[in-house]
Amino acid sequence: MEAAAENQAKMEADMKLMKELQQRAKEAEEAKTAEIRRLESELAAIKSQPVEVAVEVKDASPEQLAQARAEAAKEAHASMKQALQAELDAKESQLKKAREELKSAREESKAANINLRQAEKEAREAKAAAEKAQKMAQVNSNQNMVRFTVLFNQVQETVNLMADAVEKETPENQKKMRAAMKALSAAVGKAAE
Repeated sequence: MEAAAENQAKMEADMKLMKELQQRAKEAEEAKTAEIRRLESELAAIKSQPVEVAVEVKDASPEQLAQARAEAAKEAHASMKQALQAELDAKESQLKKAREELKSAREESKAANINLRQAEKEAREAKAAAEKAQKMAQVNSNQNMVRFTVLFNQVQETVNLMADAVEKETPENQKKMRAAMKALSAAVGKAAE
């Protein structure tokens, strides 16, 4: 009985641990989902930023100024585009990583749920086995009860064999055999009172 109680306590501890793991997996999943939303928002903000161009004015002809402006705008645009692309790539990389971590967190949560259901099933089975073992220990503790159980099972088996034998006989012999079985039944009934 002590072993059954220890098994029950272990199963309860395992169930508690499984529930904690499930809760942590759920929290990790929620955190990753929030991080993905934040990264997507930052990514959208970066994509919508206007490109600023700085132009330096010197004493020059209007053609030179126009050419300088065009070159400066082209360089600024290329530089800004490169910087934005680098930032965009970094954010997309972070977003991809966050999505992978979310997927992993969901898989861990699913596994934790499966393990929790399995642990609950095992706990129910262990409890039933412990209860059965306890009943058997109580029955076995009384020697007379054990003897009675053995005799009862033997009588049941004998009655079943007798019923089969009756079915295999002729109708005339069946009538006699059934009368004998009824007399036996009556004797058992008197003994049970």
